[in-house]
Amino acid sequence: MSEVDRQALAFLTQGPDAPGEVVDEATMCAHLVYIDLVDRGLAAKEMGEDGPVYSITDAGAAALAAPVLN
Repeated sequence: MSEVDRQALAFLTQGPDAPGEVVDEATMCAHLVYIDLVDRGLAAKEMGEDGPVYSITDAGAAALAAPVLN
């Protein structure tokens, strides 16, 4: 798992995230990272009033807790 994946999952442990409408590169990157995590079963996506809301799954929490191998 990449450091970006670990940081995104760690952020989601604080609660769901709704990046909102894509208006800049940072928001686009957040959506792309979350979509990849959803595709791998590490995060879940639900549709909110203003767009997707991402949250960590049990598999994501387990992956985050796993030791980092170099």
